[in-house]
Amino acid sequence: MSTLSQPGKGRFRNGFTLIELLVVIAIIAILAAILLPVLAKAKEKALQTECISNYKQIGVAVQIYVEDFSGYFPIASYTDPSGNNIVWTKALGPYLPQQGNKVTSVENKVFICPSANFKGPLPNGISRSCACTGTMLGLNPPPSTSLTATLARKATPLLTPSETLVAVEAKQESPLANPPSDFSYSNIQWNSSTAAAAKKDLALANNNLMTALDFRHNVGKNMVVLYADTSVRSTSFLSATNRWTQTLWENR
Repeated sequence: MSTLSQPGKGRFRNGFTLIELLVVIAIIAILAAILLPVLAKAKEKALQTECISNYKQIGVAVQIYVEDFSGYFPIASYTDPSGNNIVWTKALGPYLPQQGNKVTSVENKVFICPSANFKGPLPNGISRSCACTGTMLGLNPPPSTSLTATLARKATPLLTPSETLVAVEAKQESPLANPPSDFSYSNIQWNSSTAAAAKKDLALANNNLMTALDFRHNVGKNMVVLYADTSVRSTSFLSATNRWTQTLWENR
């Protein structure tokens, strides 16, 4: 005699209860909260590594330029006979080809840090995000003791090659213009009463308030720097405020 199976016995339950679904969602939210910052940090580290690679190429180009031009750095910024504004990044065009065949063409993409964030709209993107320091600025004739962007500077002697700064990450030159500029400052002075300057920015603890220097990596705490011995290092804001001096910025 066969027995009738009771309802529900021997059957598997399908689906999840509401409580189980809430538990799964909570676990996913916790994992996301843990992993997203880690992934963001890894992405920024990769961008900083790319930026360091760019600066190493810039360092090699500067070194070759100096060898080819009797020991002089490229002029930081000047107007050629045709009225074109030529900055040092474009002067390196023979070694780091520009994005075009004219002297006014946009400079090579190595001068753009992938972490740079300029105010827009910028239809063509960023064209330059780094600047040279006073080390590359020319010396005005005596009795003046000031530096100028329009004269070439002898690359030697170098007082402290491993600590003398040559190129740094820079802010957007004219973010409030209409349209805003797609380039950074070409050069940054150490101190100035009228213009953006490194000394004034180093007195600020907030990268968002700076007008010349751009500590754009590691949540506004680091920047990539090219030194006179062609080494490239990620330098923290704390290290910069403790170690950078006018002597290291201007090599004099």
